[in-house]
Amino acid sequence: MADKPKHVLIYARREDTAHKFLGPLNAGDRAYWRVGGTPRQTAERARVFFHDGDLIYAEAMITKLEAGRIWFTPLESVRFDHPDRPDGGHRGFQYIEGLPTPTSKHLPR
Repeated sequence: MADKPKHVLIYARREDTAHKFLGPLNAGDRAYWRVGGTPRQTAERARVFFHDGDLIYAEAMITKLEAGRIWFTPLESVRFDHPDRPDGGHRGFQYIEGLPTPTSKHLPR
C-alpha cells in the first residue's frame, strides 16, 4: 500500500460488540468483524472504531485483514462525538483518515 493506511469506522449496535471487549476477552485474544470483501485501504496496526450512530464507543488495533474479516485486539471503551459519517453501505465499514481524537470532542465516559 503506497498511501498511509486509513482507520476503519464501523456501525454496530453496542449489544453486537459486547462480547468483543477486554473483560469477556483476554488481552492476548483476537476478535473479528465480518465485512463485505477485503479491506485494502487499511493495514495491521491501524485502528478500528465502532459507533452506534450517536457516539464512537469502542476502539481497537487491527491485527489482521482477510477476505470478509477484520481481526483486532479486544475492544476498549472510548467516548467520542460521532463524526456524522454514514454506516459504510454495502461493505459494512467506512474508511477514515486520522484518529477521531484530534478532531472530535472527547466526552467523559
